[in-house]
Amino acid sequence: MDKSPNNPAGNKLGPSVNESNLVRAIQSSGYPLQGVIAGKLKEGFGVTEEWGYIDRETKEHRSLDIFAFKMMPADGNVQAALVLLIECKRSINPYVFFRNVTDREIPGFPKIGGLTANSMFLSALNGNRLLQTSGAVLLGLPELPFVRPGPPHCSAFGMATAQGDKVHMSGEDPYKSLILPLTKAIDHAASLYQAREKPSFLVATLILGIGVLDAPILVVNNPREPTPLLTPWVRVPRQEARPDRSWGQHVYYVIEVVHSDFFDAFVLDHLVPFFNEFAARVKRQSSVLLRGGTVGNIDKWRWDEVKPKS
Repeated sequence: MDKSPNNPAGNKLGPSVNESNLVRAIQSSGYPLQGVIAGKLKEGFGVTEEWGYIDRETKEHRSLDIFAFKMMPADGNVQAALVLLIECKRSINPYVFFRNVTDREIPGFPKIGGLTANSMFLSALNGNRLLQTSGAVLLGLPELPFVRPGPPHCSAFGMATAQGDKVHMSGEDPYKSLILPLTKAIDHAASLYQAREKPSFLVATLILGIGVLDAPILVVNNPREPTPLLTPWVRVPRQEARPDRSWGQHVYYVIEVVHSDFFDAFVLDHLVPFFNEFAARVKRQSSVLLRGGTVGNIDKWRWDEVKPKS
């Protein structure tokens, strides 16, 4: 094992630790991958490794692998920002995702922090009707290719591990080690970017949870023909019943799962163009985001038809 020039003689491995086994354990952990992904982002983003957040259930401090932040220049009374919450995993075992049979819009996706409650309401020009919507719909984001069609939507998933001549499939480990921490980090980030009640300036912030895998990613597209397809990017929508919400309410989370070798293409070809368009729409609809908007026909409208309330 290599040593620093100033390494003291007492700083050495004990006889109980095999050097080759140690190196393999380090290589198979998420930490080297975390550094690789952080290095890819540091030129265009502010990056924090081991970003701290509060677990919504236990109220304990946790750490996420990477927090990346990017802001557009302020324009008038709004500013567009992008937050990436990233957890990295490396495994020789494949992650298998099962494509959703149903094709529906994911409520509240993409998640936008920093908006006021007023901006979530549209009224008809005659003032007789009111519509509650999301920031994503208000800005027409579901029509953009990053959102729809986007990658395959897969709510069910598992990790395949070899056990003798058989393969065992379980979703427990990928859920607890990848998906669940990201959903909790999303909640914490959303609370950090919550707008004041009557702000004079808004920072509209896209918040995306991303799982980066250095592992085979397979998608099963058809339940009747379960032949897996190697795929570099899938979207995992999760609907969760929350005991802290009133009866009948659910919370939706979305996690982008990206292969580490596809991460550059994901950022440059998909994420950055999407964020640029988001920023342009935030600028155009700044007054609506601050005060709410009106439309001529509340049953049929486009994002660019919304006018600010007077």
